[in-house]
Amino acid sequence: MIKATYGLAQLDHIFRSGYIDPNLGKVEMNDLKDLKKLIKAVDSEIFRAKVCVLNPTFGSSSKMVGGADADLIINNTLMDIKTTKSLELTRDQYNQLIGYYCLYRLSGVDDLKKSHKITSIGIYYSEIWIFS
Repeated sequence: MIKATYGLAQLDHIFRSGYIDPNLGKVEMNDLKDLKKLIKAVDSEIFRAKVCVLNPTFGSSSKMVGGADADLIINNTLMDIKTTKSLELTRDQYNQLIGYYCLYRLSGVDDLKKSHKITSIGIYYSEIWIFS
């Protein structure tokens, strides 16, 4: 399943940029190891939900800015996921999340009822562990 997810991520890049990477279909074993570590690290309580939308888009507003989509909506929370060695909120990350919220306010969320409200925004930081 992890290998299939890795492959889908490669296809997502083609969809967004139109560029076909010559390494398409090649699997980096270190990337698979990192993904396994991330799965073990996730707190499943955070991800239990009645509403879960992966890569939500925001109608015509997303199209106005080149097809922007967020990472996740869980229940009433719009969430971005960051995998980083540095667990700090940067101005760019903040602006990105506020930008998604503005797109939601302008056009709503595709695949969600108009009555569904986003009441919280947040960033989930998944750590990268470096072992020597």
